[in-house]
Amino acid sequence: MRISTGIKNIIIICILGIVGAIFVFKYGARIVNNINIIYLIVMIYIIIYMTFFIFVWQFDLSQYSWTRNTPPLFAVFTTLIIGATIIVTVLPDVSRVSRFSAIIEWIERLLAGQFPWGSQTQFNPSGLPFLFIVAMPFYYVGNIGYLEIIGVILFCIVLVQFYKQPHTRVVTTLALVLLPSFYYELLVRSELFFNMILIMALIALSERHLDASKLNIWFFGLATLFGLGLSTRTIVGLVYAGYYAYKFHRHIWHGILFSGFTLIIFGFTLMPFIVWNAQSFFKEGPFSVQMGYLPAYITVIFMIIAAISGWNTSHIKDVFFYVGLLLFGIVVIAFLPAAVRLGISTTILKDGFDITYFIFCTPFLLLSLEN
Repeated sequence: MRISTGIKNIIIICILGIVGAIFVFKYGARIVNNINIIYLIVMIYIIIYMTFFIFVWQFDLSQYSWTRNTPPLFAVFTTLIIGATIIVTVLPDVSRVSRFSAIIEWIERLLAGQFPWGSQTQFNPSGLPFLFIVAMPFYYVGNIGYLEIIGVILFCIVLVQFYKQPHTRVVTTLALVLLPSFYYELLVRSELFFNMILIMALIALSERHLDASKLNIWFFGLATLFGLGLSTRTIVGLVYAGYYAYKFHRHIWHGILFSGFTLIIFGFTLMPFIVWNAQSFFKEGPFSVQMGYLPAYITVIFMIIAAISGWNTSHIKDVFFYVGLLLFGIVVIAFLPAAVRLGISTTILKDGFDITYFIFCTPFLLLSLEN
């Protein structure tokens, strides 16, 4: 199931442009108190974003020697990482987003011997255990926002893994830099971008070391890591459905074993909290929060579509593309009830829906671009 490169790139840029425009619209309105000017700014942003890619496609950047050399690429990566670190370190978190606070609350309640989910919490954390475990070292450092720096570093590493041409790596990095959602993540110390890049890094490791036909230490080691990755957010299951179907479609029984081991490890991460307070965990814990946005059957349908797409795909970048499409689609479906009830503009401007979930799709779409 292979879509032509041109059509695929157009779809990707359109979706990324829409995601960027949503953030420009919402946060531009807090600076400019004129809705007509905001609409104009949004249109200008979309034109700039689209124009950038038209320029890239029309003019082959590989003709310039600096794009074919490794040092300029690492200079771009270094600038990106240093810039992100400065933002997270120097600029204060002044947003109304509670993700940063929710992580801190979960960790502090756990360390204090209190059940970290449920109605008794102030910020109602929605993540699964391993997400907070990963964040814990940065809690002790004093800045949870450094999770996003790790996300940026992983993005660069995964980019080098899947793109061999330096100029293509530069273009994809610039596509990230032009997304307002990227700066939003840094400014509010959110972890959604990091979460998805962490999963993509596991996939990159799998693509390098996992032989689907062999049962060896890499097979069980990666299944363990994937189980821990699943213990960050339930939406990761959709990503796995697409990737596992792609990776094991010729070795079905090994795929079942790998999936089963993943679920066992996932269950082990949940078990201490289920034993601790099963009633609160299932009624008020992460599953109830995350599933509150959509009926369970819609999530199952999207996972089936992801599996079918992965099964019929022969290239990892196509897996990323279809997963990115499905992540965007499932967030749009979650967004629609509020948009129908309140109107699109009001839903976005008045916090009728958490638009940060649109960030889920961005790393997958960025890393499925092809020049």
